Amino acid sequence: EQRLLLLVDEVLGFVSAEKGETAVQREAIRVSDAFDAVQPLIASQFEEHHCVVQRSAIRPGLSVRADAKSLQQILMRLMSNASKFSKDGGTVTLGAERKNDIVRIWVHDAGTGISQQELEKVFEPFFQAEHATTRRVSGIGLGLTIARDLARRMEGEVMLSSEPGHGTTASVLLPAA
Repeated sequence: EQRLLLLVDEVLGFVSAEKGETAVQREAIRVSDAFDAVQPLIASQFEEHHCVVQRSAIRPGLSVRADAKSLQQILMRLMSNASKFSKDGGTVTLGAERKNDIVRIWVHDAGTGISQQELEKVFEPFFQAEHATTRRVSGIGLGLTIARDLARRMEGEVMLSSEPGHGTTASVLLPAA
């Protein structure tokens, strides 16, 4: 039932973003508060995949200028992907750092990783990485597309770096508050 709701949410989010209906109200949001808000919403996914979530040290008070709902949607999508592609019993690490006027919030999994060829396509609507068919991964390939579009509406960006066999790091870059 929860998977169906997430799929419907992905489709509706994509349609709203494509129509330009996703309004953003930017305010100062503490990164740790954003993680605190999202973790309970996807805890069942981490439990299902027997994943452990850990946070690297995040400077107290580190804040971004963002829309709270949009940031939560981005983090949910990035964390959901990390749980899906992690090995059973794996660890997903959350962190954030500030460099000049940009805050990089990241989600790292030690899962299967993504090839360079697939990495170039992951933000295309409905694209699913090749190895997704060999795992119990659900979704329709809109999560990263929506996350990137939401970040761009807040003058930010979503980026991925990966190495097959060594996991993936998904980052959202947003203006510091």
